[in-house]
Parts: sequence; structure tokens; C-alpha cells
Amino acid sequence: RSAVEELNVLVFQTGFFNRNSVPVNEMRGVALDFDQLPIIIMNSKDSVSARIFTIMHELGHLILRQSGLSNFRNFQELNDDELFCNEFAGELLVPSTFLLEEPEVKGHFDKRWDENELKGLADQYNVSKAVILRRLLQNNRTTKTFYLETLAKWRRNWEDSQDQPLSISGGGPKFHTKFVRCHGNRFVSSVLAAYDRDVIHSGQLSEYLGSKLNHIEAIRNDLAKVSG
Repeated sequence: RSAVEELNVLVFQTGFFNRNSVPVNEMRGVALDFDQLPIIIMNSKDSVSARIFTIMHELGHLILRQSGLSNFRNFQELNDDELFCNEFAGELLVPSTFLLEEPEVKGHFDKRWDENELKGLADQYNVSKAVILRRLLQNNRTTKTFYLETLAKWRRNWEDSQDQPLSISGGGPKFHTKFVRCHGNRFVSSVLAAYDRDVIHSGQLSEYLGSKLNHIEAIRNDLAKVSG
């Protein structure tokens, strides 16, 4: 995320404060193409590894100068643009030259892969098993049939998990920590810098950040920890 923000892209997350919460099957990511400060939005309800892929996938759309929404349907490579964005994200996160040299891959001659093999590779690259399986397909180390069957099984398992009641537990990150994660370092630091330079007043600061003024100092301190 920080690397993408260094490209002057604002990266946000939805749903941290039970506001603007969107089911993952409806929205995994959004790309908004602007000449200055294009925007990527990812879904905080998604897994961490899935969000990492989403950021790179949406960056691919920005490279194509496209705006749009991505969900499970889009990620199935229904057109050339989605295919490009998936391959772009996959190559960034799991380069073919590295993947094909992994002992687990070099010594694997079967086109089918079990869950533990995929999980081991996924953990090495900090991506999901689906990304690894897609990269194996793109490098002709599995079949399209096995790929689609496995994705369908994972999708069914995911849908079943959504039917389970949520466990409610206390704790978790403090408000200001979640706030910075939601809005992104680049956006928050830019707004605070504008306030410090008297470009905007305190009312605008509160409006742009969507936070009460009594939270600003804690947000600033949390941002300093991340940036330091």
C-alpha cells in the first residue's frame, strides 16, 4: 500500500467504522482514474492477502486509465482488460522467474496441487492460494479445468462461511489506528500538512477527515508511528 501511495495514488479502505460497509462479493476494489491523485478503494472485509492483490489489480486499471469496480465476477477474467490486470498484479506479487525456481514447483510434475502445497507457496509470497494457483496456471503448471474447479470449491466454502453467525469480541485497534488504515497515510498526511500551512482551517480539517477535532492529535501521533 505504501509503495502505491508513493506513486501519488490515494488508497482507501471501506467499512472500518460500520459505515460504508459493502459485502465482499459485491465489491473487492474500486479504481477511480483522475489526472491528479487517482484513487484505489479496497474492502476491509476482505482478507489481508486478497486486499494486497486488489491494490495491484486496481493499479493495473489505473495504468490502463480506467475507472471501475471489481468483484468476484470481474476477477474471473471475463475480458482482456481484466486478464491484463490479473496478470499485472500476479507478476508484481509472484514473479514467474522466482516462482518457477521454487523447489516445490521445480520438483512438482503433477498438474494438480493440494491445499498444503498451495498454502506453503502463498505464505512465502504473502498472497492468497488463489493468486498462487492463478500464477501456476499462467505458467502452465496446472490446467484450466483444475484451476476453475478449485476456485469454485473455494467460492462455495467462502459462501458457506458467510452464513455462520459472527463472533463478537472486544478489543482491536483503537479508533485513530483504524482511522489511518481506512483513509491511508498519503491522504491523512496531506490534509494535516495543508492545515499546518494554514491552507485550510480547523473546520475544513474536520470536514475533510470526517473526524472530530479532539481526535486529530491522536491521529497525528499514529500517523507519525507509521511514517517513522
